[in-house]
Amino acid sequence: MNRRIPDIAVATSGKWHPLHTLAASGQFYLVNTLLKHNLDINVPDKDGATLMHYAVLTASSHMIKILLLYNVDLNLQDYDGLTPLDLCLYSGRDTRTYELIKLLKRIP
Repeated sequence: MNRRIPDIAVATSGKWHPLHTLAASGQFYLVNTLLKHNLDINVPDKDGATLMHYAVLTASSHMIKILLLYNVDLNLQDYDGLTPLDLCLYSGRDTRTYELIKLLKRIP
């Protein structure tokens, strides 16, 4: 029996990588586990968005903290020219936005 093992570093359906799906849905444990196996933390989707872009869009401070542990590049821009910090400022939600900005501006 020849079973194909899916490559989790390859985009599915032409847009997202499995890591993007996990980050957007708040699967902290799975993202952390997969990143321990040296997957590219800065891999963009077809729109140039990275895991950190998704973490910011979902206002997930816990996911942001996990990504910061793996030295995510905070300066990567999506294809609209926006960094994760730009997205955070653009969304301007509430005190949660301030918490996210503090995390993104922290120098490790």
